[in-house]
Amino acid sequence: AVVSTQSTGFDLRSMSVRWETNIKNGVCGLQFDRKDILMNKLVATTLEGKFHTFDVRVEYPICGYPSVVEKAHKSTIWGVRHLPQNRDVYMTLGGNGSLCLWKYNYPKERTKQDGDGVEYGIAGTVEQIQNVILG
Repeated sequence: AVVSTQSTGFDLRSMSVRWETNIKNGVCGLQFDRKDILMNKLVATTLEGKFHTFDVRVEYPICGYPSVVEKAHKSTIWGVRHLPQNRDVYMTLGGNGSLCLWKYNYPKERTKQDGDGVEYGIAGTVEQIQNVILG
């Protein structure tokens, strides 16, 4: 687990930082939706019970990648795991024994252009499918 307030994308091929953002809470877990495709979604979980879902297909030079933030648990979210059969479904793992199942919904348009013609990404929405506390 990475515990930091910074979420950093590091390119191992060029040995350089590709992208960096501050999500204001300690990062406890990171996971891309699938290993065998180009970058698509990245989920970062935090100490404060929130998770951030980044759509990493289109990077906007000014603001970075679009994201949606959700308050999920009443405790630290220690991890996230995507469903292998459907990369839009994932579960967050709360420190109080809670498990929340989520579905990411893409927007109708994933990109738009600003006034200068630069393409930027549009974040989707996250919908809670199920919530259970084990104990």
